[in-house]
Order: sequence, then structure tokens, then C-alpha cells
Amino acid sequence: MAPSLAVIGLGNPGDEYRNTRHNVGFMVCDQLAEEFRSDFRKKGLFDFFRKGNLIVVKSLTFMNETGKAVTHLRNKFPFDISFLLAVADDFNLSLGKIRYRVSGSDGGHNGLASIIENAGTQEFPRLRLGIGPLPENFPAEKFVLSSFSKQERETVKSMVSGAAELILSWTHSGLPGSNTTFDAGNIQ
Repeated sequence: MAPSLAVIGLGNPGDEYRNTRHNVGFMVCDQLAEEFRSDFRKKGLFDFFRKGNLIVVKSLTFMNETGKAVTHLRNKFPFDISFLLAVADDFNLSLGKIRYRVSGSDGGHNGLASIIENAGTQEFPRLRLGIGPLPENFPAEKFVLSSFSKQERETVKSMVSGAAELILSWTHSGLPGSNTTFDAGNIQ
């Protein structure tokens, strides 16, 4: 059965990346698993769980090859790419901000670029979670692989919970038809 929503959290596999800024997409997937009291199962290039017409996925490839996991996912569970919701970090957004886009460019995010390249389109929705701002004169590659500070962790927790809450509501109402920005502290 084709999913009505396939959520892929973007991140890097491995314990050394677990709590890094680049892995907030995985954190959202873990929050959804907790909400549904589900465990992830391995299926080739990804871990997943399924609840009805919802599939939640964490790629087992590294960020730059996320598109391969999406292709594998679509081969195992055929669905139109417009039903894929990519959940990714964004250092251009302030910590705690969540931006939903119906479609668009990769915005410099290698995981989104890989999905676009492999799918042959940028016409899929994405939820971008703010991990910024990127400190001045600090390499982006190092920043996204850094852990959140103790002071940031409560905001991260609220943002991840807020993103999961949005996704849960969209499993019932469908994805929004227009671009929207949320503040994690004010999601209802």
C-alpha cells in the first residue's frame, strides 16, 4: 500500500553524530517513534516504521547520499515524490524556528541536494528546522557537525517536539498548500 505521507529525517548515521545539529531530522523521527510507541526496522538503506499510511524513515547513508535512500524507499514502497516530507536542519534559520516549504531549491543543504538529484525534481515538501545562526568566520561543515550547547538544548527539545506535532496533525489534515514559518514555542 502506498503511503499518504513518507517522512524522511535527514542526518548522519552513527553514535558520533547522534546529537549534532545536522541530525535534528533524525531527532524528529525519533520523537515520532516515541509518540507512536514504534521501533525502527532496517530495510536496506534506511530504518523505518509504518503506522497505517504514514512511513517514517531515517537514512542509513550519510547526508550527502540521502537521495539514494529515498530512491530505495520509493522502490520498496512506491509513492509519488510529492508525498515525501524531508525534515532537515537549516543554519540560516534561528534556533527554534521551523519553516515549511511546498517545494524549492536545496538552499545549500547537501542532503536536500542529493534528494533533488536522485528524484529528478525539487517538487517535494520540506520542513527545515533552525539550528542557527552560523557564527561569523566559522566553517559551516564544522558548525553542522557540532553538538548543541547546554543552553540550547531546551529550545532544541521544543523545536523537535513542535515539528513532530506538526507532522502528526498533517497525517490527519494533509500537508499545507502554502509556505509557512513557525516558532517552536507557539505551535498549536
